[in-house]
Amino acid sequence: MKNNKTKYQAVVTDFDWTLIYEQKKINEETRERVIQYLKKGYPFIVVTGRPLFTLLPLVEKFGFVHFPSFHMVTYNGAVYYNNQTQQTFYDARTINEEEVKALHELLKPLQINLLLYYDEAIHLNEVFDFLEKKNSIDSLPLVIQDNLIDTLHRPVIKAIAASDEEKLKKVLPILKEQFPSLDFFFSQKFYIEIVKKGINKGEILPRLSKDLAIPLEQFVAFGDSDNDIPMLKKCGLSITLENGRDSVKKISNRIIGDVSTSAFGEALESLFDL
Repeated sequence: MKNNKTKYQAVVTDFDWTLIYEQKKINEETRERVIQYLKKGYPFIVVTGRPLFTLLPLVEKFGFVHFPSFHMVTYNGAVYYNNQTQQTFYDARTINEEEVKALHELLKPLQINLLLYYDEAIHLNEVFDFLEKKNSIDSLPLVIQDNLIDTLHRPVIKAIAASDEEKLKKVLPILKEQFPSLDFFFSQKFYIEIVKKGINKGEILPRLSKDLAIPLEQFVAFGDSDNDIPMLKKCGLSITLENGRDSVKKISNRIIGDVSTSAFGEALESLFDL
C-alpha cells in the first residue's frame, strides 16, 4: 500500500553499476530494501541498455519479478516490458543498414570495434581485447561472423563502439557531427552506445508516468552513466552513486555511496519510509 504521506511514489533505476555490480552481484541489504519497497506496492522500474533476455534471469534470482509493481525497460528505452500484464512493447525506431555500414567505415580505420544487437545476441566480426573487461556485456551471447557488415540486410536495435576510453572520447564529437540521426553516449568507459535519435532512457518516462498515473515530479531516478542523464533530468529527484561518472554527478540532486554498499537500499528506506 502506498504511503500518501511520502513525497515520492515511484523509482526508475539503471541496472549495471547502479543496482548491481560485477555483472551479477547486488548488495544484500539493498536487495532486501527493494523487496520491502515492492511489498508496499510502489512501482520499481529498471531501465537498462541490456536486452530483456539477459535481465530476466537476474531479477528473477533477486526475487523482484514476483511483484506486479516491478517493470523493465530494456535497450535504453526501445523495449518496455509490463510485468503485470506480461506484455512487451517495442519502439519501432532502429538503426538502418546504411547507418550501420557508414559507422563501420568510420570506426574501422580507427581500430574501434562495432557490435550490433539483434536476434537476442551481439554480432561482431571478431573477438577483441575489450570483450575481456569486467562488465555486463560479458554475459551476452556473442555471434562471431566474418563479413558481418557486408552481409547485413536488416536494421539493428542498437550498436556499441568499443575501444579504450581516450580513443572513444576523441571520436565521440565526430560521430555526433556525422550522424545527426543517431544518439551516442557512454554506458561504460570502454563503450559508446549508439541508438536511433530519440531512443533514450528519458523518452519512455512520460509513457510510464501516464500508465502508472504518477506525475514525473514524484519519480526518483538512480543512475551512474551518461546514458542515464535523460532519465535523471526528467524526474523529481535524481540520485547517482559514488562510482558514477563525473558528468552524472554534476546534474544529480544527490550523491550516495558506492554500488557495492547498502547506499541504494538506505536511500530507498529514507525516501519511502520502509
